[in-house]
Amino acid sequence: RGALAVVAQKPLALKVPVVRVADTRMALAQIAAAFYDHPSRDLTLIGITGTNGKTTVAYILESILQAAGRVVGVVGTVNHRCGAQVWPSTNTTPESLDLQKLLAEMRSAGATHVVMEVASHGLALNRVDGCEFDVGVFTNLTQDHLDFHGDMPRYWETKKRLFTELLPASAKNFQAV
Repeated sequence: RGALAVVAQKPLALKVPVVRVADTRMALAQIAAAFYDHPSRDLTLIGITGTNGKTTVAYILESILQAAGRVVGVVGTVNHRCGAQVWPSTNTTPESLDLQKLLAEMRSAGATHVVMEVASHGLALNRVDGCEFDVGVFTNLTQDHLDFHGDMPRYWETKKRLFTELLPASAKNFQAV
């Protein structure tokens, strides 16, 4: 259908170059971040994870940051928004390509800070890989989503990625918001 190359986990016999990677979801996240010129590097990115309370915490942080004169974007369950612009939300944490585009649009709209609800599915499916977080917030862990994660230890390991992998991998200097 016009592709110039394909990124795949398995060997494919195609008439275009095939770039083999270990994890296509991880590759998509990294490619999307690069394509949109790493928008999170220009934003103070606050990630909120936990079974419950992400939306409430996001709204509280948005209100505090706005009162402090910051231009705030929100990525969340109810919607995604920045200033007067509102985008519908189909997933709490959008797919990586959509997320990087959204962050780039928020950057272009003048956002200085983005508060993002980071759902366990977003962490497990590498949707937030390629994002450079400044702050991580953990609300709680209850037995929701075990249909997806299997058991509590795996669910916890998924949530923990924000703090053990993504925050430390950020190239930013960590500063107070």
